[in-house]
Amino acid sequence: MNQFYSNVEKRMKVDGMRMNALENSVTKILQQNEKLLPQPWEFPEAITFDLDNKHKDLIISEDKYQVSLRSIPKKLLKDSKRTRAKSANILASQCFSTGRHYWEVDVAGSLNWSVGVVEKDWLKNGMGRLLGRDKRSWVLESDEGNLTVLHHNDISTVSEASVQRLGVFVDCDKGRVKFSHREADTCVPCEVQE
Repeated sequence: MNQFYSNVEKRMKVDGMRMNALENSVTKILQQNEKLLPQPWEFPEAITFDLDNKHKDLIISEDKYQVSLRSIPKKLLKDSKRTRAKSANILASQCFSTGRHYWEVDVAGSLNWSVGVVEKDWLKNGMGRLLGRDKRSWVLESDEGNLTVLHHNDISTVSEASVQRLGVFVDCDKGRVKFSHREADTCVPCEVQE
């Protein structure tokens, strides 16, 4: 019996050392990943709207940080509001071709919205184009709270959520666009890569 307990003690010491070594290795790997994988909020941008590149039905605030859809009379409204809103685009004043950039969009109080990223000359065919329907635009849309990612008519349903604040991360050098939102203290990422 003494020899059995002696062997168990030796094994526990060895297993304990292995467990400590494994824990240390995992900790080091996590620390290295934090250094290698950028956190989007490390690249914050203050994005403003461009008065010269907007749909006629959009109204921009004086500070250029807020946009709203002009209301139309109820007799003209019918079903046109949803299609009008989806094609009522506005561009940011900022344009990026290199580096990593992150900004947030407050969509609180609205169940129908589209937030996207487009290539520089995307607007050549007019302001009424729908985001995400071509190779040069990426969008996260909410239709009554149903979230969908679109790019080149490739549609992916994300979830159903009441989004308050939406994060947009663009890595120009790697060709990545990442949307994220907070839902009950959980970050829900939606990544699109060309």
